[in-house]
Amino acid sequence: MGWLEVRATIDAAIEALDGLAATTAEYSGDADRIGSHIDELYGGSNNELPHTARDHTASAADRAGEAATGYRQAAQLCRDYLAAVDPDGAAGSVTGLAVPAAGGPAKGGHGPAGSPPARQAVSDVSRGRSHVFPEQGPKGLADLTTRDDGIIALRSEWMDAGGHARLRHGGVVTEQQLKDRAMYGKDPVNGSRTDWETGGTHLPVRNATAFTTDSDLVFAEAAVWNSKEGRAVIKDAEANGDFRASVRVPASAIFGPDFRQHVRGQTRIGSENNPQGADPTQFTDTASVMAVYRRENENSPWVAYTCYPKP
Repeated sequence: MGWLEVRATIDAAIEALDGLAATTAEYSGDADRIGSHIDELYGGSNNELPHTARDHTASAADRAGEAATGYRQAAQLCRDYLAAVDPDGAAGSVTGLAVPAAGGPAKGGHGPAGSPPARQAVSDVSRGRSHVFPEQGPKGLADLTTRDDGIIALRSEWMDAGGHARLRHGGVVTEQQLKDRAMYGKDPVNGSRTDWETGGTHLPVRNATAFTTDSDLVFAEAAVWNSKEGRAVIKDAEANGDFRASVRVPASAIFGPDFRQHVRGQTRIGSENNPQGADPTQFTDTASVMAVYRRENENSPWVAYTCYPKP
């Protein structure tokens, strides 16, 4: 079941709740009218039975009224949920989205001839369309890849412009590039020891990791951003006026128990000064996905500076 089926189920539930609210409200009104008739006919009676019947009728009217209110509130909560997750009803499609606009200082571009040029961050026009996929849990990845009509490329381009998530950790990175990074500190973005972003020396890491495909990366970043951990970290960062925020979420929470199919890496054998080779990274059951977000100032939007698997 993908988001289209999920949304159809929720829409059907809203319709059913609206119907129950209307019907139950009618029952409440009917009970009130019956109680009024009892009062008119037997209000002066000395027999307790009509008065007891009136009490039960009033109670039933109240309970029906409360039920009607509950049904209406449940329906509204469903509407609010859809408005938050799928605000324009596009179900993750890029149809009708504006063209991203570049802004801010250009960054990157360092390295030998042929290195990717410096680039400016671009506006995130597709964030609102991406929520529907992680909302489905790990199953959302299949929905993303099956119904992709350009959102994977659009979100990849947004990450490319704002940082190095895809350039160092996406599906485009080869196993050899991961080995060269782990063993020799070569930046996968430009294939040299010059850091593509800073122009300084790119430092080696013991575990050079990446996602299996760009769709895995896109899904993982959306899942981190949508997670309780992600929302809490961003909220705290904004409250504190921070310009950088790091979020870590278990890989199994994003991809499910088969998360190892969606992450990969090369782990250096030996020291930085005396590398002896590299082996495929062994991801433990507690492996996670780390995302780092940055913004230029308190009024600028957050960009995904990086997102990568941690073993």
